[in-house]
Amino acid sequence: MWLDADDVLTEESRKELIELKRKFDFKTDIYFLKYRMGKESDFVFYRERIFKQNKNYKWISPIHEVIEPSGNICYSDIEILHEKINTESSERNLKIFLKMKKEGQPFDSRQKYYFARELYYHKRYEEAEEVLKEFLREGGFYENEIEGIKLLAELYLLKNNRKEALKTLFTSFYYGEPKGEICVLLGNIYVDIGEYTKAIKWYKEALRKKPDLKGGGFCSLDCYGYIPCVQLCVCHYRLGNVGQAVKYNNLALKYKPDGESAIFNRRFFEMRRQNNKKWLVKKPEL
Repeated sequence: MWLDADDVLTEESRKELIELKRKFDFKTDIYFLKYRMGKESDFVFYRERIFKQNKNYKWISPIHEVIEPSGNICYSDIEILHEKINTESSERNLKIFLKMKKEGQPFDSRQKYYFARELYYHKRYEEAEEVLKEFLREGGFYENEIEGIKLLAELYLLKNNRKEALKTLFTSFYYGEPKGEICVLLGNIYVDIGEYTKAIKWYKEALRKKPDLKGGGFCSLDCYGYIPCVQLCVCHYRLGNVGQAVKYNNLALKYKPDGESAIFNRRFFEMRRQNNKKWLVKKPEL
């Protein structure tokens, strides 16, 4: 089993790990455990954590090292937290990639994808766009391609080019039904241009999706519940559908009782109700 220096097992997860050890299925070659990027984060995916040494698995890639899964795989909901002590963006990974590029080392598709992400994180947007386009032309792991499409759309939005952002996001449909993250970003673009009815369509679509944590990609759980509900509240309010706005804000609080935006909205609606007690009275049906 491996952990990074800033990975943490909570007391609950330690107990679950001990129980897993008691019940190990030795036909399993690799156990994937859930990985959460911080205690309050909704960013979750699975990573290979426990594996048989006699299978001679090898780490590949100098950055974001990974073991290519093979053999019998089992998924466990035991959760490992990534608790960064230094929250400042480190240049370590970017420097390694730039050194590889300077020395003429070939990049495989996965390295190009992560290189583009590092460039994006460090606000080298033009370079990130160039590498992303190259990665998407050549292709790679389909989950990385979907993430690459989303990232490229975000780069277009930074340049206020919503048309290209929309066109880029729609290309993700090639891989099947859009993920919740894609639907939310589409909804956000339509909110920005005031097309709330179209935005509602995409936020509702996000609510219908189920996060695929075992597909090998990253997953933002809030895009499948809390965020679309809060945005549906905003859209309906701006369209004058106050009752629907309250309904979706209450649903957002069910997904995330401590969600700051939903709590703010609830206070706003309570203040409005106090100022006009008849504002939500439903007309009797004839």
